[in-house]
Amino acid sequence: MTLRAVLFDLDSTLYVPRRSPDAMVAEAFDRANVEPYCTAADLGTVESESLAAAANNELNYYTLSFEAAAELAGVPSEDAPAVARAYYAIGGHSDVECLPGAKDVLRHCNETYTLGLITNGLKEIQQKKVDTLGIREWFETLVFATPEQGYKPDPAPFEQALSDLDIASNETVHVGNSRVADVAGAHAAGIHSIWIPYETPHEEATDNGPEPEQTLDTLHDLKAVLKMDS
Repeated sequence: MTLRAVLFDLDSTLYVPRRSPDAMVAEAFDRANVEPYCTAADLGTVESESLAAAANNELNYYTLSFEAAAELAGVPSEDAPAVARAYYAIGGHSDVECLPGAKDVLRHCNETYTLGLITNGLKEIQQKKVDTLGIREWFETLVFATPEQGYKPDPAPFEQALSDLDIASNETVHVGNSRVADVAGAHAAGIHSIWIPYETPHEEATDNGPEPEQTLDTLHDLKAVLKMDS
């Protein structure tokens, strides 16, 4: 394929949490002087597109998340706002750092291709992640998918990126860690796909989305696939 553009997913494709998510949740409960009633995994269970759509801002999103986690645990949610404020104060979901070699890959990609970023999630949080990581400069477009537009795997955010870049879908590849969201969404928009499962070798990954055109074990492998100089 002749490529002109490379689109990237953000979460678990370009970064990792700077600290253990469970440690951050535990610290939030400790700071709020509240008996813990959920883990980071529990928060991941209750967080959803509808919750993001209902949130007014980042702090409100955390409040809704801890309230939903309290309901899941069968405990009163009256302490959720205090825990959410503590979680927000220590960095929340935005306390992230780039995967090893991610900036090098982006820099090399940018020398040959036009780059775009497509990400689900509350826009305020996702923007903070981008700025925390210091990667904004390499992207010609940043698409923060919305409930109104449609989250990945809806083709709408992919089509927006193509429109912003004025590049055809068959000249574009999308790189992401989710077959369900990234590969399926890219294919729905007619875009080539590269899947890089997060932390798990692709032979063992259980993501049940469609088959990607290419599968890589690490982001660093992308340089060889796209034939970039190291």
